[in-house]
Amino acid sequence: MIDFDRAVRDPAQPSRLLPGLQDGDWLHLNPKGYGVLAGAVPTELFRR
Repeated sequence: MIDFDRAVRDPAQPSRLLPGLQDGDWLHLNPKGYGVLAGAVPTELFRR
């Protein structure tokens, strides 16, 4: 399981996204936020 919520959640306000990762509506990620999601995926999942 990959906890994407944990990767982009604001620890100071757990019901919100981190300010630098949201696209202005506090609901959708910006490109940096999607990069954080990609970085949360362990690459060993793709190894055989």
